[in-house]
Amino acid sequence: MNFFNRPPKKEEPPVSPSLAQKDVEVVVEEETSPLDALSLEEKFAKIEEVKKQIEELKKQRQDYFDHARQLEDKIRLQGVTEERMQKVREEILEGDKEIRETIETLRKDYDLDPKPEEVYAARIDMLTHELNRIQNNIAPEYRQIKDSMVSYFGSSKEPNRAKLQDHSTLNNFREYVIMKNSGIPEVADFYEKIKSLSLYEDNGKDVFAKEFEVFKDNIENAIKEKTLYKTEGELNEIYKKIDRLARLIDENIVQLREAEKKTGRFGDQSKYF
Repeated sequence: MNFFNRPPKKEEPPVSPSLAQKDVEVVVEEETSPLDALSLEEKFAKIEEVKKQIEELKKQRQDYFDHARQLEDKIRLQGVTEERMQKVREEILEGDKEIRETIETLRKDYDLDPKPEEVYAARIDMLTHELNRIQNNIAPEYRQIKDSMVSYFGSSKEPNRAKLQDHSTLNNFREYVIMKNSGIPEVADFYEKIKSLSLYEDNGKDVFAKEFEVFKDNIENAIKEKTLYKTEGELNEIYKKIDRLARLIDENIVQLREAEKKTGRFGDQSKYF
């Protein structure tokens, strides 16, 4: 082919004058903050107000989770399927959505990114709430009394008879266990019956031993009645969860201390801001 004898060049279609003359504008909207139009003093006051609002929303969110997780446990104990439990968990998360998104929006609008120590403090608070909720489901104050009975008398079911005749043991138990826990109804009832006894006398010791038999049964019954988890397997799982939560709290406390002191991986704080 002779490159000098090229085919005639095709003519381009004429451009419409209206299109050629039209200016195409791209409008980029800058994000604005509610703080932009405020003075420095007003900015400070508004930020303080919003931070308080966020804290109140966080409390509402925690109350919601406390209630929802308690219901979740009760539903699980009814023996429902894992598929149903998954739906329950999804429903709980959906119920939290509005408050969570409100908090996120406030933080975004007012440029309030939480500091590392605030994140860890919030996480510790959440874990502690969950730990307390679970512990309250196993009648902790009554179990503490039961543990004290074992400590003083060797057993809560079959106490050491010699210990029940030892005036020093009886006096200490009355003073350091019963008196200090007299806000518990069953303990208060027992205290009323033994508070005036002379535990140096055989008659006083005998009355104490008789009333103690009733008291230990009352404590055992209260534990059964007030414990949400009824089977040994359920209790074992709960004790494992309590241990796991306690470890997580300890780990986050360590991280919080490092964040507060700006040590460890928090030595360079610039990456957080």
